[in-house]
Amino acid sequence: MKTKINLSDKTKNIVNKLIFMLLILWMIVIFCFSHQPVNESIRLSGSISKPIAEKLESIIKIDVDEENFDYMIRKFSHFMEYMILGILMYLASVKSNIPKNNKLLCCILLCALYAVTDEIHQAFVPGRGPKVFDVIIDTIGSIAGILMIKLKMK
Repeated sequence: MKTKINLSDKTKNIVNKLIFMLLILWMIVIFCFSHQPVNESIRLSGSISKPIAEKLESIIKIDVDEENFDYMIRKFSHFMEYMILGILMYLASVKSNIPKNNKLLCCILLCALYAVTDEIHQAFVPGRGPKVFDVIIDTIGSIAGILMIKLKMK
Protein backbone atom coordinates (compact mmCIF):
# COMPACT_ATOMS: atom_id res chain seq x y z
CA MET A 1 0.00 0.00 0.00
CA LYS A 2 1.45 3.33 -1.08
CA THR A 3 1.20 6.32 1.17
CA LYS A 4 1.07 9.74 -0.46
CA ILE A 5 2.88 12.52 1.32
CA ASN A 6 1.47 15.98 0.73
CA LEU A 7 4.27 18.51 0.45
CA SER A 8 3.93 22.26 0.28
CA ASP A 9 4.75 23.99 -3.02
CA LYS A 10 7.86 25.46 -1.42
CA THR A 11 9.05 22.01 -0.30
CA LYS A 12 8.31 20.54 -3.75
CA ASN A 13 10.32 23.33 -5.35
CA ILE A 14 13.27 22.65 -3.03
CA VAL A 15 13.09 18.90 -3.75
CA ASN A 16 12.99 19.54 -7.52
CA LYS A 17 16.04 21.82 -7.31
CA LEU A 18 17.86 19.25 -5.17
CA ILE A 19 17.15 16.49 -7.71
CA PHE A 20 18.41 18.71 -10.54
CA MET A 21 21.56 19.52 -8.54
CA LEU A 22 22.11 15.80 -7.87
CA LEU A 23 21.75 15.13 -11.60
CA ILE A 24 24.41 17.72 -12.44
CA LEU A 25 26.66 16.46 -9.64
CA TRP A 26 26.32 12.87 -10.92
CA MET A 27 27.23 13.98 -14.43
CA ILE A 28 30.35 15.58 -12.97
CA VAL A 29 31.18 12.33 -11.14
CA ILE A 30 30.90 10.39 -14.41
CA PHE A 31 33.09 12.99 -16.14
CA CYS A 32 35.73 12.66 -13.39
CA PHE A 33 35.81 8.86 -13.69
CA SER A 34 36.19 9.20 -17.46
CA HIS A 35 38.94 11.77 -17.06
CA GLN A 36 41.20 9.33 -15.17
CA PRO A 37 44.24 8.22 -17.20
CA VAL A 38 44.16 4.53 -18.06
CA ASN A 39 46.66 3.46 -15.35
CA GLU A 40 44.68 5.23 -12.62
CA SER A 41 41.41 3.77 -13.91
CA ILE A 42 42.87 0.25 -14.01
CA ARG A 43 44.25 0.66 -10.49
CA LEU A 44 40.82 1.78 -9.20
CA SER A 45 38.88 -1.04 -10.84
CA GLY A 46 41.55 -3.55 -9.77
CA SER A 47 41.18 -2.42 -6.17
CA ILE A 48 37.55 -3.48 -6.44
CA SER A 49 37.76 -6.56 -8.65
CA LYS A 50 40.83 -8.22 -7.12
CA PRO A 51 39.42 -8.65 -3.57
CA ILE A 52 36.10 -9.86 -5.00
CA ALA A 53 37.90 -12.37 -7.25
CA GLU A 54 40.01 -13.60 -4.32
CA LYS A 55 36.89 -14.05 -2.16
CA LEU A 56 35.12 -15.93 -4.95
CA GLU A 57 38.16 -18.18 -5.39
CA SER A 58 38.19 -18.98 -1.67
CA ILE A 59 34.43 -19.64 -1.50
CA ILE A 60 33.85 -21.45 -4.80
CA LYS A 61 37.33 -23.00 -5.04
CA ILE A 62 37.83 -22.12 -8.71
CA ASP A 63 40.42 -19.97 -10.41
CA VAL A 64 39.03 -16.63 -11.50
CA ASP A 65 40.63 -15.01 -14.55
CA GLU A 66 41.34 -11.66 -12.92
CA GLU A 67 41.74 -9.81 -16.21
CA ASN A 68 38.36 -10.94 -17.54
CA PHE A 69 36.76 -10.44 -14.14
CA ASP A 70 38.15 -6.89 -13.96
CA TYR A 71 36.75 -6.24 -17.45
CA MET A 72 33.31 -7.41 -16.32
CA ILE A 73 33.50 -5.21 -13.20
CA ARG A 74 34.41 -2.21 -15.38
CA LYS A 75 31.46 -2.80 -17.71
CA PHE A 76 29.12 -3.38 -14.76
CA SER A 77 30.35 -0.05 -13.34
CA HIS A 78 29.42 1.66 -16.61
CA PHE A 79 25.96 0.12 -16.40
CA MET A 80 25.47 1.21 -12.77
CA GLU A 81 26.79 4.77 -13.32
CA TYR A 82 24.28 5.28 -16.09
CA MET A 83 21.46 3.51 -14.29
CA ILE A 84 21.81 6.15 -11.56
CA LEU A 85 22.02 8.85 -14.26
CA GLY A 86 18.79 7.52 -15.79
CA ILE A 87 17.01 7.59 -12.43
CA LEU A 88 18.11 11.16 -11.73
CA MET A 89 17.32 12.26 -15.30
CA TYR A 90 13.78 10.89 -15.08
CA LEU A 91 13.19 12.40 -11.62
CA ALA A 92 14.45 15.77 -12.91
CA SER A 93 12.10 15.53 -15.90
CA VAL A 94 8.97 14.89 -13.83
CA LYS A 95 8.31 18.57 -13.16
CA SER A 96 9.68 19.81 -16.48
CA ASN A 97 7.69 21.24 -19.37
CA ILE A 98 8.40 18.16 -21.50
CA PRO A 99 5.08 16.67 -22.67
CA LYS A 100 4.25 13.55 -20.64
CA ASN A 101 4.26 11.32 -23.72
CA ASN A 102 7.81 12.41 -24.60
CA LYS A 103 9.47 12.27 -21.14
CA LEU A 104 10.65 8.67 -21.42
CA LEU A 105 12.15 9.07 -24.88
CA CYS A 106 13.65 12.47 -24.03
CA CYS A 107 15.35 11.07 -20.91
CA ILE A 108 16.75 8.09 -22.83
CA LEU A 109 18.06 10.36 -25.60
CA LEU A 110 19.68 12.79 -23.13
CA CYS A 111 21.40 9.92 -21.29
CA ALA A 112 22.55 8.36 -24.59
CA LEU A 113 23.84 11.75 -25.76
CA TYR A 114 25.75 12.17 -22.50
CA ALA A 115 27.24 8.67 -22.99
CA VAL A 116 28.39 9.64 -26.49
CA THR A 117 29.97 12.90 -25.27
CA ASP A 118 31.58 11.01 -22.39
CA GLU A 119 33.23 8.60 -24.82
CA ILE A 120 34.37 11.47 -27.06
CA HIS A 121 35.87 13.10 -23.97
CA GLN A 122 37.88 9.90 -23.34
CA ALA A 123 39.60 10.34 -26.72
CA PHE A 124 41.53 13.18 -25.07
CA VAL A 125 42.49 11.27 -21.90
CA PRO A 126 45.93 9.52 -21.89
CA GLY A 127 45.59 5.82 -22.68
CA ARG A 128 41.83 5.95 -23.09
CA GLY A 129 39.64 6.11 -26.13
CA PRO A 130 36.01 6.13 -27.22
CA LYS A 131 34.22 2.78 -27.41
CA VAL A 132 30.84 2.24 -29.06
CA PHE A 133 30.28 -0.78 -26.79
CA ASP A 134 30.53 1.47 -23.73
CA VAL A 135 27.90 3.82 -25.18
CA ILE A 136 25.62 0.79 -25.64
CA ILE A 137 26.19 -0.41 -22.06
CA ASP A 138 25.70 3.12 -20.72
CA THR A 139 22.48 3.59 -22.65
CA ILE A 140 21.11 0.22 -21.55
CA GLY A 141 21.97 1.13 -17.94
CA SER A 142 20.18 4.46 -18.24
CA ILE A 143 17.12 2.79 -19.80
CA ALA A 144 17.06 0.32 -16.89
CA GLY A 145 17.19 3.19 -14.38
CA ILE A 146 14.56 5.23 -16.18
CA LEU A 147 12.16 2.30 -16.47
CA MET A 148 12.79 1.25 -12.88
CA ILE A 149 11.94 4.68 -11.45
CA LYS A 150 9.05 5.21 -13.89
CA LEU A 151 7.45 1.92 -12.82
CA LYS A 152 8.10 2.71 -9.14
CA MET A 153 6.37 6.09 -9.47
CA LYS A 154 3.16 4.67 -10.99
